[in-house]
Amino acid sequence: MHDKALRIPHSAAFLNKLLSVDNRPLVRYVAPRRASISLPRSRRSSRVWSRHASTAAFDRDEYGLFIDGKYVSASGAGADARLAVENPATTERLAWVANATAADVDRAVASGKRAFAEGAWSRASTADRANVLNNIAAALRKRIPEFAEKESLQTGRPIREMRAQLTRIPGKSMIGLGFSLLVRVWLWYAHLFDEEWFEYFAALTRTAEGSVPPFSGSYVNYVQRLPLGTITPWNHPLLIAVKKLAPALAAGNSVVVKPSELAPLTVLQLAELCHAAGLPAGVFNCVPGLGAISGHALAEHPGIKKIDFTGGTVTGRRVAAAAGGNLASTTMELGGKAPIVVFDDVDVDEVVNGAAFACFIASGQTCVTGARLIVHESIFKELVDKLVAKVRSIRLGDPMSDSTQMGTIISEPHLVRIHGMVERAKEDGATVRCGGQRAPDLKVRKLPKIAFVFNGQMCLHRLHN
Repeated sequence: MHDKALRIPHSAAFLNKLLSVDNRPLVRYVAPRRASISLPRSRRSSRVWSRHASTAAFDRDEYGLFIDGKYVSASGAGADARLAVENPATTERLAWVANATAADVDRAVASGKRAFAEGAWSRASTADRANVLNNIAAALRKRIPEFAEKESLQTGRPIREMRAQLTRIPGKSMIGLGFSLLVRVWLWYAHLFDEEWFEYFAALTRTAEGSVPPFSGSYVNYVQRLPLGTITPWNHPLLIAVKKLAPALAAGNSVVVKPSELAPLTVLQLAELCHAAGLPAGVFNCVPGLGAISGHALAEHPGIKKIDFTGGTVTGRRVAAAAGGNLASTTMELGGKAPIVVFDDVDVDEVVNGAAFACFIASGQTCVTGARLIVHESIFKELVDKLVAKVRSIRLGDPMSDSTQMGTIISEPHLVRIHGMVERAKEDGATVRCGGQRAPDLKVRKLPKIAFVFNGQMCLHRLHN
């Protein structure tokens, strides 16, 4: 235990059981004393991160669709049959990836239905399914340093962010901005990363119980598992894919995943890994491609009974409408403009550290970005001045450098959209206190730091960045 407790204002008192501090600038997360969270020493020693430049490389120049346990070509022809996946920090091409068509999605769903009907997974014992899920977890654990670098390469997020997200160790090398309260909360959430999601649901599978509700008359009441459709975003490719995948597999489902065309490579490699770890062919199919084509085809496919989508609100409405035609169940995690409400009894420095983290993690490109502060008027000026100073100190640069605190925007169109939001906010009367334009001394697609003082009627108050 640490020898000093953090004073948390009443407005955040619900967190006081999770957090404590020592003499370091970051607040440590204190894990509960239970087997599912504790980290054996042998596992700690396997998570030693190299500080050298990245040597990670994708193992092939071109990736197909992953259907029925193997890579296959897309059915399209010519230039439309594949997409380039770029490093957003350099625009260097990392690999080509197949561009799935509606016919390809149909192939993937048919593969999942066939695998389910054959029963190698759907009718496997809970112990056998748990063993495979644990095998997947073990294989993931060995490759976390590799996956961290690959996630950074294809998303432009700093390697330090990805290392912190992909490991259970409470990353003391997280970002180095003096972040504290919100950093620890985020890390607590991120600790249940890829391999642990599989381990958790493997354990849950072993203890699953079923029941047959009594009905009078000659009726049979049963539950039928059918293919699950999953559409994942680019900003947390592995994390979000695994959160959706692990429980679906644990229940015996077949799953079709449509990853973002901007960052599909690690999800495809996850499909390979799962198959090599013992998951039967056809249970996990992956169809990268454009959202308007393969994503729409998946959402409206009559063979899909459940859609789990993470992405923008506009796209979410389209997915829900397409799924509604088949009365498919949907779960949505959409964009937001999360507010941070700041009372007048807070430690302002603590709030500044936490707010800077909440706003600028992943260059502000997450669905839970804390990009909107509602501040008590008595501390407004002090907080804004300190926040501007903090934001100006953030180091932009090469995402693969350990010294970089903020990476790139995922694509040129997204950067243009963000700059459009800045210009519209200025027209609405916003005061730009720092940043607001490209940094001229950096590579393409770096996002300068931005802080605003604006009123609640502005468009930026509601738009997800």
